[in-house]
This record gives sequence, C-alpha cells and structure tokens, in this order.
Amino acid sequence: MNIILIAKHDWANLGYTFSECLKSIGINAVMVGKPLRIYRYPKSGLAFKHLEKYVYDADIIQFMHSQYIELPNLLNKKVFAFHGGDRYRHDYKIVNDIFNSIVYKSFIQTGDLIGLGAKNEVWMLPAVDTKNLFPDFKRVWHRKIVIGHFPSNSNVKGSEIINKAIARLKINDAVREKFEYRYLDNKVEWSEQINRILSCDIYIEQMKLGEWGVTALEAAALGRIVVTNFKSLNRYNKEYGKCGLVVANDEFELENKLIELLNMDDFAIDSLKHSSRKWVEKFHSYEAIGNRLLKEYIT
Repeated sequence: MNIILIAKHDWANLGYTFSECLKSIGINAVMVGKPLRIYRYPKSGLAFKHLEKYVYDADIIQFMHSQYIELPNLLNKKVFAFHGGDRYRHDYKIVNDIFNSIVYKSFIQTGDLIGLGAKNEVWMLPAVDTKNLFPDFKRVWHRKIVIGHFPSNSNVKGSEIINKAIARLKINDAVREKFEYRYLDNKVEWSEQINRILSCDIYIEQMKLGEWGVTALEAAALGRIVVTNFKSLNRYNKEYGKCGLVVANDEFELENKLIELLNMDDFAIDSLKHSSRKWVEKFHSYEAIGNRLLKEYIT
C-alpha cells in the first residue's frame, strides 16, 4: 500500500507527522508539502517537485488542511481529506462542495468541526514523536511551581483570558508565593518552543478555541502538566480513552484548577507529570495514530 499526503502548506507539520505515523506501522507513506519556514521543524515533507512521481505510485491520496490540488487519474485512487483550522471553520460549505464528491472519508481535526457536512466524518487527532521528545519530570525550580504559556498567536489562544486568571492568582495570599508565571508570545523556531515548554512545570495551552492542538501533546510528551480548553472531553473519553489533560473551559475554572495544582505536594505534581507522558504514549504516539489511520483506510 502506497499513500501520499498532499498540501501546499502543511500547517503544524501535521501531514508529515501522519506520514511518519504510517511508516511506524510498516506502511509506505510520504508527505509532499512544507510547513511555514519560521518554525523550522527538524524534518518535514518533500518539495512539490516530487509530487507527480508519488501521485503516480499511490494507492491512496490524502489531501491535507482542506487544500485541493488538481491531480490526474483520481478515479484510480482512494481519496481522503483532512479538514481543520480556520480554512474549514469559516469556509466549510465551499470546502465540502469541493471534496465530498471525490473522497471516501473525511478526517476532522477538532471536535467543534464535526457535523458541518463533510462526507463520512472521522475524528482524527494528531500524534507526536514520543521517541524523540524526551520528558524531564524534575521540578524546574524547587521553591516554586513554574507555570508557562507561550502562544503562537495570543488572540487565537485566548492569552488575555489566561493572563487575567494569573493576575488574580498573583494577589491571592493563599497561592501567590507558590508559583512563578512565564509568558512569551513571540513566534520562535520549533526547537526554541520546546525549550520554553521545558522551562515550566505546568503548561497552559489555550483558553479560547475549545479544542487543544499539537502543542498540548508536545508539552504532555515532555512531562508537563497541561491545562487547556476541551469542549469535546466526553466524546474523547469514549472514542480515544481517558484524557490526560487538565481541562478548564472558562476563566474561573482555569483559576480554580490552577489553585488545586498549586496546593498539591511534590509527589502529586510528579505523578501528574508522569501521567501526562503515559497518556501521550498510549493514545497519541506515532504507532497509536498510525493504526487509527490504517483502520479508516481499509474499512
């Protein structure tokens, strides 16, 4: 079985990640398309000059990020599409008109986008390279718990909501001496972002979208306690398994969850860090998501 994943712009390097998921379970897969250069991922998809060769050999074609590319001989291929992000969120009717007539199934990235009319929807969450993201469970600073938030886009991630909750904790006599808050909102290369995440014990991923992204998985894989919005928690627990994230769906729930964490002893914090890592290994390793993809391709 030969699989090609295609997108001119591979947002968050997801197409490449899916290709690696498939390779991890013995499937011949390749991503053609590159992520934004600013993030400089260590590895990514191939340049578009390789497209024709891999399309010709492919049994399965998967269009990534709701991006349609004109290709010959689609009638001889099994076609899938992956929809997610603002492109699908804002233009789903147009995207569905393009893809529903040609795809076998539609993979949907986040729970809030399910039910918008894509053909044969499947909720397909991302994976991370657990074998090359090395956890560090030690407390960053023994005297205080370090909370971090390093958004790629502060408006999208709801940083204002997070900073308001943190501001109240800083004047709360019961916890203000128990933590340090680190916040940076400038875009940096992927490796620098990983180092930022390693500089904290608790990572707040986002508080606006209602659905977490790849950074939440990376932080959990690094042994961080991850706090985030997640409106689809109940569905996740049924379809994937018990979620390893700390879920807070509004500003005041975020404040209360952080107070609970700040009042934990070192042993409890350490246990949560290990649980985060184990959750990613079980449900979002390359092999775990590779097997989910393969099941959908062949059924």
